[in-house]
Amino acid sequence: AAVNPAVVVLAFTAASYANGFAREHVLADHLASLTATRSVTAAQAILAALQHLGVKKLALGTPYPESISAQGRAYWEAAGLRVVGYKRLADVENIYDETEERAYRLAREADAPDADAVLLSGTGLPTVGVLELLERDLGKPVISSNQASLWLALRMAGVREPIAGFGRLLTTA
Repeated sequence: AAVNPAVVVLAFTAASYANGFAREHVLADHLASLTATRSVTAAQAILAALQHLGVKKLALGTPYPESISAQGRAYWEAAGLRVVGYKRLADVENIYDETEERAYRLAREADAPDADAVLLSGTGLPTVGVLELLERDLGKPVISSNQASLWLALRMAGVREPIAGFGRLLTTA
């Protein structure tokens, strides 16, 4: 409250998966009541980004255990998306110890020819340095939890200038 932010982001995609799509508004409303400002979850930001890009068919890559990954898949299907590609990153002990190289391979393996976009879920997964490379290599948008959260937070704060280096989402109007 002392900072008086324009928006607060809950950067914990798996919390939304565990809570479920139908209860996402409850989580976001609770966050807003705690912070006394506009709030959004990473999952809400991702959905807004996917809708902005016109995505209907999604390839999903997750760094989570199978139980959370299944919740993530169910979340996006409940949100109205068709999950046409899926891959779970194996042998993750700590998401914060993962590498961009593994995130890159995860996106490549999750992708499907008919997917409109690839989602790399998980705010702890390092993706910033590979998003543009993946988009070039796959020929489609690649969205990450952090990238979508930044995009929506900036929009909610009234900032709409393009930002290079973070994939096509942050360079679109």
